[in-house]
Amino acid sequence: MKDKTTLVAILLLAGAVLFNLVALWPEVAVEAPVLNDDTLHLALVGRTVEALERGEDPTDFWVPDFVQGYPLFHHYQHLPHLATALLYQGLGGRLPLRTLYDLIRYLLLCTFPLSLYWAGRRLGFRASAAALAGLLASLLSSGGLYGMDFSSYVWQGYGMYTQLWGMWLLPPTLAGLYITVREGRAWAATAALTAATLLSHTVLGYVALLSGVLFLFLGPLASLGRRALRLGLTFLLVFLLAAYFLLPFLSLIHISEPTRLLSISYAVFCLK
Repeated sequence: MKDKTTLVAILLLAGAVLFNLVALWPEVAVEAPVLNDDTLHLALVGRTVEALERGEDPTDFWVPDFVQGYPLFHHYQHLPHLATALLYQGLGGRLPLRTLYDLIRYLLLCTFPLSLYWAGRRLGFRASAAALAGLLASLLSSGGLYGMDFSSYVWQGYGMYTQLWGMWLLPPTLAGLYITVREGRAWAATAALTAATLLSHTVLGYVALLSGVLFLFLGPLASLGRRALRLGLTFLLVFLLAAYFLLPFLSLIHISEPTRLLSISYAVFCLK
């Protein structure tokens, strides 16, 4: 019976991924002019490649073609751009940057059901239930509200490249936080996933951190202190992993300048 359930789960997931691969194939097969925020993200990936080639800091450099010049990565999530640039260099530049960018976007979208399935299994769901969650992942819709659906990422959508990375990483991150807080396991993996989510999409990183706080109360009151200690240690590891980004950012914020903090937060939100 267990083998049959596993087979059904595999077939459901394979069907979901195959459907996405076919339905979204034009995203990589047809190279059309960019009409959305992918314009910005492609330019940032290209500038990251230049920074790596010139020996500059690829996580904090000057972007001359953004307004009148601005160190955008000083305030903005940049792991997706850095990872894309490093992969481009790792391939020796043999694959055009635009093609690689579209391919990564395509694969993340197509394999999102696997992210949900893996998270569901870690949370203790049966294989069939986790597979159904993955099967329905491609049906998510936010009605044009920049949510976790195809319209936020495809060519005729909004081009939210960093949110796509955050969306893919969020389910495993939530599952990891739940396991670590409840059972005290997988500290390093959970911290790495949480830091990656935070550096990929700051808002979804906040969602993960706040969810971790909520997980404190999913258990006996007698062990609340133990769960709080686990969460605190996890957050400390996350901070250490993301300190190169968080410390310079926080150093620009002063208690006497609340308007500056609000303006920076608003700018980060608007950049999605």
